[in-house]
Amino acid sequence: MEKKLKFIIANCCQIEPSVVGGDAGINATPNWDSFGHLQIMVCVEQEFGVVLDTKTIAQLTSYKDILKYLKTGKKKNGK
Repeated sequence: MEKKLKFIIANCCQIEPSVVGGDAGINATPNWDSFGHLQIMVCVEQEFGVVLDTKTIAQLTSYKDILKYLKTGKKKNGK
């Protein structure tokens, strides 16, 4: 899951996956601005089968936050 998430972030930000470290986040990682953030969130939804509301999207502003959210097991339709 960690590698997949790093790849998504790297792909959306057009950077090498090796650049995406544990401290990666909005405005701290190249090209992870507000537009890049939306791209990342859409890719996370598609890849991991989650549905993110606007409040959650606003809260998931770093690699660690997204990873923690995904590990809680929140999936589509509450599954």
